[in-house]
Amino acid sequence: AFAVIGDLHILDAKSTGIVGRAVTSINAINANPEVHFTVVAGDLATDGTYQELSLAKTTLDRLERPYFAVPGNHDIDPTKTDPYAN
Repeated sequence: AFAVIGDLHILDAKSTGIVGRAVTSINAINANPEVHFTVVAGDLATDGTYQELSLAKTTLDRLERPYFAVPGNHDIDPTKTDPYAN
């Protein structure tokens, strides 16, 4: 079994609050030995900036079990030469 979270849309430090509460809830679920990991299903960021993605990572790193992130359309920065650089 696994947990799923998606559409975080982190914009700034203030917006990590609700994600932090979700992490706390997932950690409580993870107390169940049948839950092995979490899937983060896209749109971790709002505009795909390095700052947003770093905040998302810092918040998600509080998960007590491994997590795997699948990028969404908001996780790229189309203004960059390499939109996936961040």
